[in-house]
Amino acid sequence: MSRDVDLGKYTTLGIGGMAKWLTEAETETELGRAVEWAEKNKVEWTVIGAGSNLLVSDQGYSGLIIVNKTAGSGMMLNDLVDQMNSRGLAGMECLAGIPGSVGGAVYGNAGAYGQTISDYLVGMKTLNKFWLKSECNFGYRESIFKKNREIILEVEFDLPKGDRDVLVAESDKIRELRKRKYPPGMKCPGSFFKNLFFEQLPEMARRQIPSDKIKEGKVAAGYLLEMMGARGMRLGGAQVADYHGNLIFNTDGAKASEVWGLAQKLQALVRNEFGVMLEPEVQLVGRFRRRG
Repeated sequence: MSRDVDLGKYTTLGIGGMAKWLTEAETETELGRAVEWAEKNKVEWTVIGAGSNLLVSDQGYSGLIIVNKTAGSGMMLNDLVDQMNSRGLAGMECLAGIPGSVGGAVYGNAGAYGQTISDYLVGMKTLNKFWLKSECNFGYRESIFKKNREIILEVEFDLPKGDRDVLVAESDKIRELRKRKYPPGMKCPGSFFKNLFFEQLPEMARRQIPSDKIKEGKVAAGYLLEMMGARGMRLGGAQVADYHGNLIFNTDGAKASEVWGLAQKLQALVRNEFGVMLEPEVQLVGRFRRRG
């Protein structure tokens, strides 16, 4: 266990203050011991994976950060996709290129191009029990694990058979698409805001959205943001991509407060125009000031 660790090195945004305590757990036993230590010493704790989808406060984290590097849930999702493709098992090929761990993907019910990680999930083992899929309350970028303190250790899938070559080709195609959106070396957490369910939008918003912008019952947050001129907006070292309204990245030396400040400005623009508050998909670690 280490003290005063720079959390910017553990996030894809490259941003974050210091963790008072940090440990990297490579086994389930080490994960359990880290939690036991924190509970015994009355220290707040948080588990992270590959550091994507995270915004860590400039003030850091006053408790224990546990970095999950176990062979199960700590495995990179991209590696799992390749393994399943090579075995001719379908259902995960469209998740290729997502820069997160398996545990993190299940925690946030990650998805892309019409697939979500929970589609063929049977259940999962945590530190305390085995959870059936029906117990996990999966929804759009949601699961019960965002509300409880369970740590995902192993995940069980029941994947249908597929053609190995077709699956590999599909994943390769998707990786190329993702490279255009997220060029190698770009410091970003992925899409910042969740998309919105069209039927849940206020009537004033629904009237302004063309039918071709509604896909699978949802409207892209990026579309609403781009209508507000979000592309290229900047606050300090934080900037919205000039080609996608829902992509905030660290240009060079951005502070978490700048990323969060820019995100709140974008929220206000959409709220004032459409009467809806965009919800961050990115998880916040540490303390952040909220407007209003």
